[in-house]
Amino acid sequence: MSIDFETRQRIFDAVGQGGCLTIDEMTEATALPRRRVSEVLSRLIERGIMERVERGCFRLSDDGKQAQDRGIPLKKWRCPNTPTRAKAATLKVRLWRAMRLQGIGGRFTIGDLLALAARDEKKAASHASIYLNRLAEAGYLRRLPKRQPSDVPGSQGYVRYQ
Repeated sequence: MSIDFETRQRIFDAVGQGGCLTIDEMTEATALPRRRVSEVLSRLIERGIMERVERGCFRLSDDGKQAQDRGIPLKKWRCPNTPTRAKAATLKVRLWRAMRLQGIGGRFTIGDLLALAARDEKKAASHASIYLNRLAEAGYLRRLPKRQPSDVPGSQGYVRYQ
């Protein structure tokens, strides 16, 4: 269940006014249902904004107090201790990593990258071609003038990138 920023901010503000509040006191101060207050509190504790002092008693953590003192709205504030999510290993991410494996000045073809990065994706070669062409247009890659020869009769060869 997604918890909107306004709800979080209401609880953040209510706890900031008092030292240590119970869930019932926060429910009364924010006019939110008890279950909602409990859900939001657990998320704020995970983010390091709130802390549980003792059973049933919650207050702002040191990081939460600093954010409130600076007037940073909760929507824009991020706890420095909160772990970030790892990026999904999408085809683009794996292709980028494969390019980095080629080293500085490394030359490669789409086939070279797909040998390292592709799994069982449908149309992996097509998606890789589009991605490399966009990187080349943006100036991150350079298309080399000489192509790598191909075994297919009548083929112009494979485009090489650097």
